[in-house]
Amino acid sequence: SPAAVAPAAPAPSADTEALVFAQPLSAGCATDTGVWVVADGGGVARFAGGRWSLVDPTLRSLVAVACTATEAIAVGPAGRVLTADDLARTITVDATGPADLVAIAALPGGSALAVGAAGTVLRRSGGWQPFARGIEEDLLGVSFAGPASAWAVGIEGAAYRLEERGWQALPTGLGLTLRAVSAGPDLAVAVGDDGALLRWRGGWTRFASGTAT
Repeated sequence: SPAAVAPAAPAPSADTEALVFAQPLSAGCATDTGVWVVADGGGVARFAGGRWSLVDPTLRSLVAVACTATEAIAVGPAGRVLTADDLARTITVDATGPADLVAIAALPGGSALAVGAAGTVLRRSGGWQPFARGIEEDLLGVSFAGPASAWAVGIEGAAYRLEERGWQALPTGLGLTLRAVSAGPDLAVAVGDDGALLRWRGGWTRFASGTAT
């Protein structure tokens, strides 16, 4: 159940924008009505009406955020999930712990997946529930490929695709850490350490990225 639900802060003072960029920003995304950014050890900020405002100054560690048309959903250490409702102007904080959450993906209809340490995969369906078994690697990236399909990647080249029969391992053959993935119905692209750039289209192909980092 939600750990805290609170109304968003009132109209910001003139110096709020300066406060936004004085904190360690970590990720951002856009709803239909605003741009949201979160911080690793700072507050939550929103851009709308031509200006930035620090809508929640509470110091939290949030490392990734994804937006739907009306919500920004952010994740962080110890299973923290923060949901900012851009219509109701509320912020809800859920504690799903204890595993650290590292990445989040969301669909327009409200579905969301969060992944993190020790193979953690959570799905939002009413509340947040475990949504995978048997995955042991730390997962660092997640992407929907459709309403009922998704990808997750992580350490030691781990890659998983959600199919009708559940999460299926699709080994990359690399020992490199993969940190992000973007997917569609028939295609996935993953990136990671040492300039790793991989494409899945029935099998993995590695491409030269032109960088070693």
